[in-house]
Amino acid sequence: MRSIFLLYVLLVVFPVCPVIGVIELSDEPDWTSDEADYDDYSTGGAFVDINGDILLDFVCGNGNDMSSDYNCVYYNTGNIFEEEASWRSGDEDYGAHIACGDLNKDGFMDMVIGNFWDGGEQAYADEVYFNTGDGLESEPSWHSGVLNHTFGVCLIDFDGDGDLDIATASSNRYIGVKSPILLYRNDDGNISVFPVWSSADSFYGSDVFAGDINGDGWLDLVVACDGEENVAFINQGGYFRDSPDWVSTEKRGSIRCVLGDVNGDGWLDLAVADNEQLTSEDSRVRVYINQGGELESTASWVSGVDDMKYYSCVAFGDVDNDGDLDLASGGWWEPVVVFENIDGVLESEPSWEWQPSKSSQLVCETVVWGDIDSNGLVYTTDYLSGDGVRHTYYLDHKPVYQLGDVRVDGEVIPYTDYCYDYKEGWISFAEPPSDGDDNIEVDYTFSVSLDLGVTNWHSSTGNYLFFNQIDVGLFDVAFSAERKGDDIILRWQIIDNCFDGYNIYREMGVVQDYGVVNSLKAKVNDDLIVGSSPFRYIDDSVVNEQLTYTLTGVSGDSEDVLATVRVYPQTCPSFAFAMVYPNPLSHTAIVNYTVNGDVGQIELRVFDISGRLMNVHSVNSERGEHNFIFDRDDIGLADGVYILQLTDGYVSDFRRVVIY
Repeated sequence: MRSIFLLYVLLVVFPVCPVIGVIELSDEPDWTSDEADYDDYSTGGAFVDINGDILLDFVCGNGNDMSSDYNCVYYNTGNIFEEEASWRSGDEDYGAHIACGDLNKDGFMDMVIGNFWDGGEQAYADEVYFNTGDGLESEPSWHSGVLNHTFGVCLIDFDGDGDLDIATASSNRYIGVKSPILLYRNDDGNISVFPVWSSADSFYGSDVFAGDINGDGWLDLVVACDGEENVAFINQGGYFRDSPDWVSTEKRGSIRCVLGDVNGDGWLDLAVADNEQLTSEDSRVRVYINQGGELESTASWVSGVDDMKYYSCVAFGDVDNDGDLDLASGGWWEPVVVFENIDGVLESEPSWEWQPSKSSQLVCETVVWGDIDSNGLVYTTDYLSGDGVRHTYYLDHKPVYQLGDVRVDGEVIPYTDYCYDYKEGWISFAEPPSDGDDNIEVDYTFSVSLDLGVTNWHSSTGNYLFFNQIDVGLFDVAFSAERKGDDIILRWQIIDNCFDGYNIYREMGVVQDYGVVNSLKAKVNDDLIVGSSPFRYIDDSVVNEQLTYTLTGVSGDSEDVLATVRVYPQTCPSFAFAMVYPNPLSHTAIVNYTVNGDVGQIELRVFDISGRLMNVHSVNSERGEHNFIFDRDDIGLADGVYILQLTDGYVSDFRRVVIY
């Protein structure tokens, strides 16, 4: 497997400096939700784009075992969430954990939620809120036919048909109720009301998670069990056996679980959060290492001895951008913590933690990673090798911020023919890709600056967001400085199309456009050539967004000197959509886009939701901002969801539009 980063700075002399792993999350929350009119017992949480503006929103499932609450979405206002949720469900329930994904293939993210417990013996249906194109529907339009005490849900393509199916873990140890693990099949967006598979045994299952444990290209299931052994069901090629294929030796209070490759050996390891509320065992975070396709039966990594009694959540994410997965966790009435991964080994003690001055005001239920301020986005292409058998393939980076084209043997695969999990970074194909070396190409955006969100069961306090303060992907890049009389000529080199169309600015007012190779002239006695001088580049598509370049070590004593500059890599496509307005539309819309670089012919292609090409327009490809009038009647489009693709044949940008 290999990747090509299209948007990083090209190194001319110096190699890329490895980033020293250190957790640089904010010391205090950068955002706290403020819901004076609601007492939310927030439990489930996800960072996902709900309203189609390519910004991550905060989706929360509320209620748990305390109150019948409204679920909610905090929309991203540009680089942070609104304090009061703009969307609240029309129904109230005892909402627990959630999973988000595009269940009906309309291009918009839907939400699955499990409902837990009202304090009595009443059981509840699990639910799906489908996305209408501008947000989640007010009330769920899918309800499970089985009533249960569901605490954990996940999405999985268990039958390899390219649709996201639903798995649930339900039980209630408080009242002694065990339940089987259930699977609901998705058939082209139609979800079965009753489960198509049920485990033979019942468990105190608190969480369920999907991943390819044995590397055969089929998604398996792991289950965290409270007070009994954790279990895993291995996919047998589109179905599961009735009984577990793996059982841990330990019986602890595991209530949450997650899969991720901790040691970088290519196999998914299992992390669980053990809670001692209803057990005599100590509360710890544990990791079961995958030994070549099979999980070890006893966890070989255990968090250190501390005062934590109620570990309650786990999530993998590369927060320090050093190439391995760090582990976030937290507890009820206890701190939120991050265990740093150093060269494939998790530290036993937290490298970062936070707790409010009143410990009772933080009851961690979910920890979630995502780039909320979009300051670390990188566009890349992964090349994977098909074998004609495997359905599921993992990308090199997670979470996936935005998925672009998926190609097999050079042909774009219609969206109807695969599904994906943005959070875990897997793609499942309805037809196994053919045998070939690097014949699967996946364009996507990920982030090198993951922020941390926390859902908080403490109803009067709010949920939290911690920004990542890391210097995003700093690189040493060679500059040359050459004396020409009274002038110093600075030269640098960057990758094609990366920063094309941007300007570099000096405090003294010197402005120079630059492209692939360019230079900037400055006087010898200007402060440019000694010490540190600020530069800024401005992204034409984001008004007033500025980042700093720092030039160091340039000396005027030499005829020819090298300097280094520290550069923030940014997503900087040569062209991109700015907006489509209005959307949804009834007849016409303005398609606004920006061309930042020198490109060839640009086309605006229109696809229906099945991936069928409906129309092609050649549009203005000159550098600058352009408007194109999109008229449904000119094309003869019926009501529905369509995909607009702006492309030069190599690079593409996409927008979803709804016509009514």
